[in-house]
Amino acid sequence: MRIVFAGNPEPAVTTLAALKENHTIVAVVTSEQKPQGRGRKQNKSPVAQYALEHMLPLIETPNINKDARLEQLEYDVGVVVAFGQMIGKTLLAKTRWMNVHYSLLPRWRGASPVQHALMYGDDVTGVTTFFLESELDAGPILAQATYVPSVQETGTSLMRELTDIGADLALQSLQVMEQGIASATGQAQEITYAPKLTQDDCRIEWSQSAVAIERRVRALFEKPTAFTTFRSKRLQLGPMVLAAESIEGQAGSIVELDDEIYVCTGSAPLRLGIVKPEGKSWMQAIAWWRGVQNKQNERFA
Repeated sequence: MRIVFAGNPEPAVTTLAALKENHTIVAVVTSEQKPQGRGRKQNKSPVAQYALEHMLPLIETPNINKDARLEQLEYDVGVVVAFGQMIGKTLLAKTRWMNVHYSLLPRWRGASPVQHALMYGDDVTGVTTFFLESELDAGPILAQATYVPSVQETGTSLMRELTDIGADLALQSLQVMEQGIASATGQAQEITYAPKLTQDDCRIEWSQSAVAIERRVRALFEKPTAFTTFRSKRLQLGPMVLAAESIEGQAGSIVELDDEIYVCTGSAPLRLGIVKPEGKSWMQAIAWWRGVQNKQNERFA
């Protein structure tokens, strides 16, 4: 099939690579990146870099719906993976657009389904392919594949698993479309939303339960990463462990016990794993704690 592919981040590259091996890529569309750094260097998205390395036709655009280059293309289907731009009515009217979404729709429509599945303790998650409509992630479903996350699953590891599943599911969905036997069904179950994550979502509130905090920290690791504040400086947090030890203290209180560092929460204590102080690399919590010349009765803010 002749395909226009639209995507931005690294996970989208996996699907693009699979499509390149099995179909004709008419164009790769990616968002135009803003200049960064002192030299205002124009960076390119991982999808753009892949397209250039493999000599695929590339369109970098701030708005796919207003880019005249799309009007000149002849293609059978558009495929979208983590693109971040809505496909407008004009493009949708021209041909079908298929989205690869990393959740079991209609659960977790939106920008951060992987993190939300872990934050809310979903026993099962997965990938959905569906035809785009004008409403966000609301189109009829082509296919779904499930995945059961482990109790240690992080946002990074889950994204890695779903990325591979999504590439295979995209190929399967395109195959049934090419054969003319694709059957899409409407989304009829309870809808939940996973909006774009903010800095407030990443800041840990120690008054919450230990289970809620442990899930959030895993979900946000390694990107965008949960954090807390210690002595007015940001401290990024790696995965923690629900502790069996009986430790009393106010929420956010830091306790050293048997060469481990614990934090009190709104319920049970949590044992810290790795942490990342401002301007430093990841390190074991006990090494950080002893390096800051700790005092008694200190707390995370």
